[in-house]
Amino acid sequence: MRRFIILLPADPAAAFAWESAGPQPLSGPDLYSRPPAEPGDEWLALVPGDAAALHDTELPALAPAQAAAAARLLAAEVSAAPLDTVHVALGPPGDAGRWLALVDRRTMAAWLARLTAAGIDPMALVPAPVLLPAPDADTVIVLADDRRWPGQWLVKGPGLAFAAEADLATLIIGDRPRSLLTSAAFDAALAQAAPLLFDLRQGEFAPASAWRPDARRVRRLALLGAVLFAALIATDIADLVQLHRAGDRATAAAANRARRVLPPATIIDNPEAQVAARLAQLGGGRGGFTALTGPLLAALRNHPAAALQSLDYDAGRGLTASLSAPARADRDALVAALRGAGLDARRTAGPGDEALFDLSIRPAVAP
Repeated sequence: MRRFIILLPADPAAAFAWESAGPQPLSGPDLYSRPPAEPGDEWLALVPGDAAALHDTELPALAPAQAAAAARLLAAEVSAAPLDTVHVALGPPGDAGRWLALVDRRTMAAWLARLTAAGIDPMALVPAPVLLPAPDADTVIVLADDRRWPGQWLVKGPGLAFAAEADLATLIIGDRPRSLLTSAAFDAALAQAAPLLFDLRQGEFAPASAWRPDARRVRRLALLGAVLFAALIATDIADLVQLHRAGDRATAAAANRARRVLPPATIIDNPEAQVAARLAQLGGGRGGFTALTGPLLAALRNHPAAALQSLDYDAGRGLTASLSAPARADRDALVAALRGAGLDARRTAGPGDEALFDLSIRPAVAP
């Protein structure tokens, strides 16, 4: 079995380079230079780190539909772009939380259209920083200036995963201890990556599955259904009523607990998901730093005349960013973008120079 890696570009109109993962290195500048297909070939598509905003979240054990709804609520709090233009994907649950990924919907659709046109059905579309090894304690894993992303650092640590130029990555990492990862070690991780580690193909982009049950399984399921139906009919009606009342009491108790932490007059329709979203809004759990820096970095990408000078984060005070922007329109636009992302952003001018200013950024708390 062979595994190939597709390096998706941030611009979906650019060429899709590929390389092999394994002891016999192969590579090509575009998908049409790939070798003839063999049975069992696997294609793993890597999404560049600067095309997917990653946020570390803690969600309770929810049903898939509830988890998707909670993910949309969290995305609305951290996305700098309108939510209808953003594809939201939620990683699998783990001991260290779940990754929430935000990708431009048009870019996602264009990547998949190009792959389909080339006759490739990838095993997964995975944000590249997620594939870095899990860090230990407060250590940050850094893949610096890899051949696949020259001039960029891929970074993964407790509560953060991103790709950025070296200077910006250094500012974000700050004084955290670093562990440098070699390209050879990352190659080995790509060759062994689990297919369902984190697939961005979810929701409207989920791959279609055709399932054809085998006749013997259908007969067994029919027999099991008949047995269950007979058992249901034989159940005492009084027991069913008691179970129903117990379920009502449990639902009412969950709603009462939610009312104690949600804003007054909130309509309670999904207590677990609403409480989880409220926790993220107030900066609780993991992801407080990335929930604030994500919209800031997105705003800076949209206003290239503004430059980030330094960052300072405190769990109590929030994020303080020192920036420079010669034009007042750019300074006002940065504040407006952060407030549009649901954050409390306040600007103070630097000493003696209006172009230098500080931004105080905190989660906006509903009254």
